[in-house]
Amino acid sequence: MGLLSSGISYLTKLKQISTAESSCCTFSVSKDENDLYFSIPFKNIHNLLNKHGISHIGLYVPFNDNYNLIVNHGFDFETTLQSNSSINFWLSAIGENPEENTWYQQSAASLDSFLQLFSLKDRDNIAMLHLKFCNIGKTQNCIIIATQPNMYELVTDHILDSIDNNWNILTEAFLPIVDYYIEVQKLEETDKLLDNKDELFERCLTDDLQGNMITINMNRFIDELIIYNTKADSYIMIDFLFAELKKALDDTSICIRVSKMCIKLIAFSHFKLNMELFKEKLFFLLKPYIEISLLEKLQILFKGISKDTEVLFKFISVAEN
Repeated sequence: MGLLSSGISYLTKLKQISTAESSCCTFSVSKDENDLYFSIPFKNIHNLLNKHGISHIGLYVPFNDNYNLIVNHGFDFETTLQSNSSINFWLSAIGENPEENTWYQQSAASLDSFLQLFSLKDRDNIAMLHLKFCNIGKTQNCIIIATQPNMYELVTDHILDSIDNNWNILTEAFLPIVDYYIEVQKLEETDKLLDNKDELFERCLTDDLQGNMITINMNRFIDELIIYNTKADSYIMIDFLFAELKKALDDTSICIRVSKMCIKLIAFSHFKLNMELFKEKLFFLLKPYIEISLLEKLQILFKGISKDTEVLFKFISVAEN
């Protein structure tokens, strides 16, 4: 929930915005004592799997009948990029009504249909693929996969026993990642449904507010993030960052991710926002999740202020390089 709860009337919201704007009260900055850096669950998973000698494992998470590789341990980043698949793909390859928590092994000809999910480099190191459907928290029908570069039975037993014997610990580490991923997907799905934002624009502009246009470019940020994390993890983490930012903005603001590397905001106010104060509050909001040295790599740019609906629409809908 943002700074201004949905239970407060719109006029009350406007009064709060106008009277507190000198403090740039666009954000809610109250934090939970249990907040953690986004990188911690990923690192816990990698450390646990490395400890038990498991080199290649992944977790596919469903949303609207599509699956994406959310946890990538040992595979190429290119494998993450081409991991998108449908529930129909998995069911046609395995069979209808697969049993939960049952390992399905693929090798030789049965492996062929799955290789399209992996980069060319990863394919060269896959002789066997093991997969099973499982539940992570409230998210049902996730798919855990593990691969091995040979068909040795001892290797198979080691991999599957290590996963099963540590399953409770693994799911505990998987859970925050899966929950954040689902939350991001729901937020972006809501954005896709808002094809016409005229009502919000007109409502705010009629009340003599103006739209402060702000761009957040993340190219330098992701470059720095990759130094300390895997590339696959880093791209999921910027999804999480977007979700936290979007949740924190009050509901008279607009926050859209126009590309993987660019977020655009429109914050309505009676006058131009103080950008230094805006950045300070944004960093305060995000520092429980991302190290401050990384946050400073975000390029936060003021793009102007306008009451022109066409100008605001164009800004929010056009991606920047």
